[in-house]
This record gives sequence, C-alpha cells and structure tokens, in this order.
Amino acid sequence: MGPYNFPLTEEGYIGEVNVDSLKLRVQFTNKWNLNINKDTKILFLSANDNSLIFEHKLNQPVEPNEEFDTTFTVLNSTVTSDINFYLVDFQTDGGDNINFNPPNDKTTFNFQLQFVKIRDAKIRADKSYSIEDTSEVNFEEAQDTSGVSEDAAEGFLNLYVENGFPINSEISIIFIDQYGNPKYTMIDKRKIDAADVDPQTGTVNQISEDKIEIEVNDDVVDDLRDANRVVSSVELNTNGVPADINNDIKVTRESTLLLQLVADLKIYTNEISSDNS
Repeated sequence: MGPYNFPLTEEGYIGEVNVDSLKLRVQFTNKWNLNINKDTKILFLSANDNSLIFEHKLNQPVEPNEEFDTTFTVLNSTVTSDINFYLVDFQTDGGDNINFNPPNDKTTFNFQLQFVKIRDAKIRADKSYSIEDTSEVNFEEAQDTSGVSEDAAEGFLNLYVENGFPINSEISIIFIDQYGNPKYTMIDKRKIDAADVDPQTGTVNQISEDKIEIEVNDDVVDDLRDANRVVSSVELNTNGVPADINNDIKVTRESTLLLQLVADLKIYTNEISSDNS
C-alpha cells in the first residue's frame, strides 16, 4: 500500500539531511475493519531515488480501533526533502462480511522526525522561512537584598553576532503590554548577512560579523515596566546565496552561530535603606 508522500518541510527549504542518528515516531489508529497482522512492513523511501531510509516489520498485529504509537531510532541515514511511506507485504486475518464505510474507515498515519545528531545538510537556494515566538516577561521594579533601589540606568547593550551559516536573517524583538500595544522596540528588522560558504563542500570561507547596539535609558526602563510580553520574530532566507548546480547549499558542522551580549551601563540609585534593629 502506498506511496503516501510527505515533505520534510512544507516550505521545501531543506534538500536533504545526513544524520548519525534520528528519532522517528510513527502513530496511527487502525480504523479499518481488518487487523494489520505481524510481518507487515512499515517502509520509508526517498521520493527522489527510492533509496531506503527506514523499514520496520510489525512483531504483533494491530487490531481494529487499536492505536500504534512507537518511536524508532534510525542510525546513519539520509533523509530527503520528500519521503514516501508504504505498507509492504500487507497481511491480515480478514473476516466475514467485511464492509468499509469511507470516510469513517480512513486510517491516518502521523509521523514526527527529530534529528539527534546531524553530519551535514543541504538547504535550497532562494527559499525563506519565518519563526515567531511570544513569551511572558516581568520588569516590575524590585528591591534587592542589599536595600539598593535601582531607579535609573543609561548606556548600551551591545549584541555581537558571528554568523557562519549561509543564511540571511532579519530579526525583530518588540515588547508589548497586556493589550498588545507595542511599548518598546529593542530590535526592528535588523538584517544579518549570510556567511560566505562553499555550496559544494560546506567550507566556511568567511563568517558574517555584526554588532547590534541597543540604547538603554530611564525612558526605556519605564517602557519595559509596562510590558508583560516580548514578541521575537526571525525571517530566514537563502536569497542570492551561491548554490551548486542542483540549487543546493551544503551546511556542515563547521557552520556555527555565535552571540555575545556585552552591557555598558551606568545604574543610578536614589535610595539606600538599611535595617539596624
């Protein structure tokens, strides 16, 4: 039975991934009025060349309405951008007067891939991908155990970036209040260029370096105290990044991303209290 195709990423920005190990979760509930007998094979093949990614032979039957949920460890494999799933050597005990009632008798297979250790990967040129995350924050004024109340600050936070990946990025960090109103924009669509990487070997010829300077003053501190959430968004793309003849860019463990935050601040206090009782 099959093939049933599913892409590694919906956006298609990954060509293939060579892994030392990965976790593969297979989950389905047998909605057929037949059991799936042992010795039936679960098979994953590359849609590009039908090369084997993983196979598993059932060691016990999956009865009607029974759930199958197992995570496998796959070693030394190549996972391509499009994967075909098959049930091979399908076996069942059958039965009398078996009726199928679509769509109620439809069995849906769910798959999850978790890369544990990656050797290298190929990403597609001229592709983009977006990431956005919202987290709660709390900047309410607090007094430390020494009795010093920090009421004012001025200076800069400097974020140093060394990008060894052949990927352009655009970063935004915005603090908002409980109503969703922007209170303070820390970073607004700051572009970080891709590194110069050989698309065939993955060798990093030149990293991309950048410094993001963030001003801090009393007004900023007041704005942050009114915020209770931070929205971080990253736009990633490989637009204009050199690729090989297959429009792929190789990325190896040589590529790294280094971030260093350095504070250059003056903090003023207007109240020092002590308890000498």
